[in-house]
Amino acid sequence: MTSLNYTTNIIDSTVKSCLNYHDPHLIFDDEPYKDTLRGTKYLLFPATVYFLPQELADFRCHNCGFTSFYRNGFTPMHLIKVPSVNSTYQTAIAARSARIRCRNCNSTQKAFS
Repeated sequence: MTSLNYTTNIIDSTVKSCLNYHDPHLIFDDEPYKDTLRGTKYLLFPATVYFLPQELADFRCHNCGFTSFYRNGFTPMHLIKVPSVNSTYQTAIAARSARIRCRNCNSTQKAFS
């Protein structure tokens, strides 16, 4: 699997600073946006959970033990609720997890459960 660039960007740095959340696996990729989900107004912070390159170096397939993978898309969006920043909107992280596929047995795994 090719190495991905996991350097932080200005949006990632700003959101992590505001939310006081500094996990290197979670990358905030875009500006926050407002949306209504199931009748509730949300301020959503889009993010992706990635494998770190050094973690993939020693990672083995859970099914066959093979060590070669390729990127295979993302899981559906999950909402992670955080304390509200204002009274009008609920605040949440709209996270999706990166998936990888084993080159040997074709089983898929996501970055984190």
